[in-house]
Amino acid sequence: MIVYDSASCKDFLRLRGSVFPKAILHSIPSALFALLLKVTEYLGYIDTESWGIMKDGSVYGGITFTLGFALVFRTSQSYGRYWTSATAVHQMRSEWFDACASLIAFIKVSKKPEREKLIFEHTVVRLFSLLHALALEELADLRNENFPILDIGGLAVEDLRLINTPENEGRKVEFVFQWIKLYIIKAMDTGLLPTPPPILTRVYQELGLGLVHFHDVMQIVMWPFPFPYAQLSVVLIITHMMLTPLVICQWTWHWWWAFILTLISVVCLKALDCIAT
Repeated sequence: MIVYDSASCKDFLRLRGSVFPKAILHSIPSALFALLLKVTEYLGYIDTESWGIMKDGSVYGGITFTLGFALVFRTSQSYGRYWTSATAVHQMRSEWFDACASLIAFIKVSKKPEREKLIFEHTVVRLFSLLHALALEELADLRNENFPILDIGGLAVEDLRLINTPENEGRKVEFVFQWIKLYIIKAMDTGLLPTPPPILTRVYQELGLGLVHFHDVMQIVMWPFPFPYAQLSVVLIITHMMLTPLVICQWTWHWWWAFILTLISVVCLKALDCIAT
């Protein structure tokens, strides 16, 4: 998720997370093609007026309408998937936060020495912080995302090295999730957690529900939009990119306007496609 201020124009000018660089990059070939056609027509090498390619614009308008409808529908579906993911992420965080808070509350009534209780509290908070950060890292689609972790230096170096092994790649969340469960079990076995098992079970339920919400989001991240619909969108976009220069050249008199209008037309639809993707 990209945080921005809707009242600040400066936030809308940044490139990170923007669809315009990619859309413009894909639109430049069509715009250059329109420019080339108009220049060659100006030099007298070709006559686009004699081609009669969709001079009334009805066929081109039909293709553009179909493409626009397909992209708007796909964008609306993507927007729904976005809010489903955002809701699941917040539910994941709330479940894990409640589980962590319950463990901190349970340890307060323990009869063990204060030092042991303090070590348990600090370790639990750091493990849950690491669990949440790793979950967000798995879900993020932007590079160089830095999610805050609460004093990772407080955890054992040997344990942290295990997370970065090739065998745990893509399973880091489940790995730390199992750490937390084992740590709770060991605390129960040593008597550090005096909470009755029926009450402590609630912590495990919240841990599991948080992991379920995490996998709900992963399901959306892993499974792309249905291939036939995505294929149709790509074919329509390519067709639009090929026909737009030919049509714009018949509607304009100057090569500069042919370049600008073609670029704007293709960028608008390509940007919608990037958003939907």
